[in-house]
Amino acid sequence: MIQRIQSVYLIIAILLLAMPMMLRMALFTVQVPEGAYKLYPANVLFNGQEVLSTIVVLASITMSVMLLVYAIMQFKNRGFQMNLIKVSILSQLSFLVAVFFYLDKVKSLAESATEPAISYSPLLSAPVVAVFFCMLAIRSIKKDEALVRSADRLR
Repeated sequence: MIQRIQSVYLIIAILLLAMPMMLRMALFTVQVPEGAYKLYPANVLFNGQEVLSTIVVLASITMSVMLLVYAIMQFKNRGFQMNLIKVSILSQLSFLVAVFFYLDKVKSLAESATEPAISYSPLLSAPVVAVFFCMLAIRSIKKDEALVRSADRLR
């Protein structure tokens, strides 16, 4: 149900997580004298040529979005909904881990005499903010559950 506050929190989290895929902006750029390595959700490009496939990054963010969409539909089963959101949070954290893993790989690819200049995109903060909104949704679901249980005790 969209009118519930936890659904609003989850929709905001979905939009935040979908931004790296929709905007097609590099998550980070490693600048070397020969050119620039740019990490996108699906690949790493060096001067426009693909050098690495980063399907793990794309899969983790896609799985997280799909879990949150399914969690919104599970509004009648609050316990299962909370578990889906928790698994989505783990997927979001694995997204961040995978991004920094590929950053390390790109650094090793960019072997140069000088230290490469690394610039991070603001899109890397989107999964962190999405985790915050998922935690707010879990808290709201727990409040709903407590309200339903208190109403059951009155009957």
